[in-house]
Amino acid sequence: MVLALTAPLMSLADPITLRYYWQRWDARQLRLLMPTTLAGIVVGTWVEAALPASGSVRASPRRSRIPEVSCSASI
Repeated sequence: MVLALTAPLMSLADPITLRYYWQRWDARQLRLLMPTTLAGIVVGTWVEAALPASGSVRASPRRSRIPEVSCSASI
């Protein structure tokens, strides 16, 4: 729900910021940010590929003594 509310705002923020800072960037800052940005993309892709497709992880296929608790929180 929160993502659905913030996604349009984030989509509008990038073009507005780009227009405001067009040709005002500092090449030194860009050189400092690019390696860590690319490393973050690589690590994030690697972690996402390692996660199970269903999004749930089970320790074992047998039944646990601890009951499952479902929690849904909305902010």
